[in-house]
Amino acid sequence: MIRLLFVLILAPFCPTQEGSYERIGRSSWNKSTCMAAMDGSLWIVDSGSLYKVDTGGNYDRKSGSWSDSKAMAAMDGHLWIVDSGSLYKVDKNGKYERLPGSWSNTRCMAALDKDLWIIDSGSLYKVDQNGKYQRMSGSWSDTKSMSVARDHLWIVDSGSLYKVDLNGKYSRMSGSWADASCMTSMNNDLWAVDSGSLYRVKTE
Repeated sequence: MIRLLFVLILAPFCPTQEGSYERIGRSSWNKSTCMAAMDGSLWIVDSGSLYKVDTGGNYDRKSGSWSDSKAMAAMDGHLWIVDSGSLYKVDKNGKYERLPGSWSNTRCMAALDKDLWIIDSGSLYKVDQNGKYQRMSGSWSDTKSMSVARDHLWIVDSGSLYKVDLNGKYSRMSGSWADASCMTSMNNDLWAVDSGSLYRVKTE
């Protein structure tokens, strides 16, 4: 009995394990199309509406209709949403401003170096906060996902992973990513889901 107690005292207490998960709140998000993180909250477009969601799952519905949202990013205290072929700048209260340009075939959007980067109709565009855009070099006709890490864009296109600098210059990385359906960055590494498996990808 004393020996068992000694083991229990020395054993580390691990309330969570790597890969464990927790459901947050009891709300249903069955028709979510975009999500971004900003100022300690999640922002979710679901069923055509924009919601601010805290870490406890409590939400606040914002004004506006977002029935055809294709992409969303957070930058400089605003959300940036591509919806129905247009780019919108949205503040924390849901008030929005339509920016110039047509984005009817947007696949991905990310924020880097105070600019937006949008892949639309097979091209990569650098877009400033006024909506002025510049087409970068390269063809991105089969892009699956895009993320940001170490001051570069990382793009999965045609089964390959590319590292892209702020001038649009790109280099192909090793590996095959034919089914990379999702990708994000954390702690300067990429995290990608491909063919049903989760991968951590070193960026240097």
